[in-house]
Amino acid sequence: MDAKMIAKIALRVLATYIVATGIMGLPQLLSIPQRNDDTFFLFVFIFFLFLVVAPLIVGVALWMLAPKMAGWAVGKVDPATSDNPVKATDLQAMAFMTVGLIFTMQAAWYIAGIVYATVLESTSPGNNPSLYHTPGFYSQIAKLVFGIVLIVGAKSLTRLFQRFREFGSKQDT
Repeated sequence: MDAKMIAKIALRVLATYIVATGIMGLPQLLSIPQRNDDTFFLFVFIFFLFLVVAPLIVGVALWMLAPKMAGWAVGKVDPATSDNPVKATDLQAMAFMTVGLIFTMQAAWYIAGIVYATVLESTSPGNNPSLYHTPGFYSQIAKLVFGIVLIVGAKSLTRLFQRFREFGSKQDT
C-alpha cells in the first residue's frame, strides 16, 4: 500500500466520522416539532436541520474527493517506487492533515452555533448579547486557526520535526 492509498483511507474514515456526527444530531431535529411553545420554531428547526444536513453533505463530499485530496496531501507518487513502503514523513503529514480537518470541522460547527445563538438572542426584546463574551468562543477560534494551519502546513511541519530529530546527529566531515 502506498502513501496515497493510506491518505485516501484516512480521509474516508474522517468522512465516516463526520457523517456519524450529523446522524447523531437527528434525534434533536426530530424532537423539535414536539416543542410547540418555542416562538422561534422555524429558526430552531432550520438551525438543527443545518446541523444534520451539513455534516452529511461535507462527509459525502469528503468521501468523493478523498482520492484528489490524498494526492494533494502526499504529492505525486512515482509509479516505479509505488510498491515501496510508506515513509514515516508521509504518514506524519497525513496524520497532521487529518487532525487538522477534525479540528476545523468541530470548531466551525461550534462557532456557527455560537453565532446562531447570538443572532437568535439579539432578536429577542430586551437582550443585547455579545458574541465575544460567549464562553469558549476564543478557544474555538484558536482551534479553527490551528486546524487550518495543520491542514495547510502538514508537509512543512513534518519537515520541521524531521530537522529537529536530525539536528546534531550528522557529523561534519
